[in-house]
Amino acid sequence: MKNISKGKIILNIIFLLFLSSCSKDEGSEVCDLLVCYNGGGCVDGICQCPAGYEGFNCLDVLTPKAIYVTKIQFSEFPSMKGIHPWDFNGGSKAEPFMRISRNGIFKWDSEISFHDADPNGTYLIIPDTTIKFPRFDEVTFSLLDWDDIGGDDLIDTYTMDLFTKERGLRTQLVVNMLSGTKLTVWLRHEF
Repeated sequence: MKNISKGKIILNIIFLLFLSSCSKDEGSEVCDLLVCYNGGGCVDGICQCPAGYEGFNCLDVLTPKAIYVTKIQFSEFPSMKGIHPWDFNGGSKAEPFMRISRNGIFKWDSEISFHDADPNGTYLIIPDTTIKFPRFDEVTFSLLDWDDIGGDDLIDTYTMDLFTKERGLRTQLVVNMLSGTKLTVWLRHEF
């Protein structure tokens, strides 16, 4: 349960008593006083909450059934692998691609890598396939340099929960990965 002060609870009770004493014709007057959060709207003195929210003022966040990753963007990734270029064949630029895993188990690789990517560039990935998470804990986004010889090199990584009640139902998460790469992830929630 959220930390709500006793004063707020008392004010909400008084307001509920006021609402219950109003006739149906007074609903529009009540709507002038009622604040509905998270995109909710007042109808006849009652907050109509959007999907994912409930409660008197639409402040209670519901837990989604699933979360979908719809787009991924990265920029400002490291230009070198330590003191060495990303490619040993004389090239210095990486061919970055994104990998997603959950709790250490592979989930998805981007279909493309960006050939000779500029570390100061911005790169957007729109997945061909649905990336669905019915559970949201410990999702890891790894930016890798594709190599045709040997293993792919890790450029940067970041692990996060896609949903927390405190953060709410964000449709976009922006973080700095461990080595400074800026990562933006767009989400869609299913209820």
